[in-house]
Amino acid sequence: MELLGLPIPHLLQFKNHACTCERFAIDEYGDHLHICTQHAGATTGAHEHILTAAQRLFNQAGFATERKHLPHSRGMKKADLHIKDFRLEGIRNVIDVTLRGEFHGSCIDPARNGEASYADPNGAIDAAVKT
Repeated sequence: MELLGLPIPHLLQFKNHACTCERFAIDEYGDHLHICTQHAGATTGAHEHILTAAQRLFNQAGFATERKHLPHSRGMKKADLHIKDFRLEGIRNVIDVTLRGEFHGSCIDPARNGEASYADPNGAIDAAVKT
């Protein structure tokens, strides 16, 4: 994860090495490693951290939450968090946390690492919503 545009020192030795996913090169900022499915441990940790923070916010606001026995969508996909008795016009009482990478790269052309995935800054969010 890039912090103020500074590289992560440990990753400098791996800069431009092919990732095990064989699609992208490793960048010195860790952008790809945080979203790559080959490194699911990092992704799972980030997912759980975000989910726990959202759950705490709703609990502090006085709402009971549930992470087990969750409702399913019409496509039988399970949500991540159910907020009990939460009523707001047009808003469902379930939350699904999805991590998407804003940037991408290329093993073939490492100079492309760090390019924005979408011309529109909200493109990654829009793609996640459609999925």
